[in-house]
Amino acid sequence: MSGELVGRACDRVEYLAQVAADAGAAVVRVDASSVTFAGSDGVRSLLAARRSVEDAGGIFELLEPSRPLVRILVVLGLADFFEVTSTSTSTPA
Repeated sequence: MSGELVGRACDRVEYLAQVAADAGAAVVRVDASSVTFAGSDGVRSLLAARRSVEDAGGIFELLEPSRPLVRILVVLGLADFFEVTSTSTSTPA
């Protein structure tokens, strides 16, 4: 995902999550690093996508969610509803 998570982008997230769930995907990982804005409809679509995947026995993950997305999830008290993964590796000091 990139840009604003509104309108058709929301529909696309839900649709693709449902397709993956129907196909039996064990893990559905959504790259959310480039989301610049997510309103209530965007958050609703992420929750619906998560539900579709988990109802089918899979795991729904957000890959490196952007600051704007994290901010809205925190404000709404939903940050803990999502598995978050990162591609970066840290090296111990």
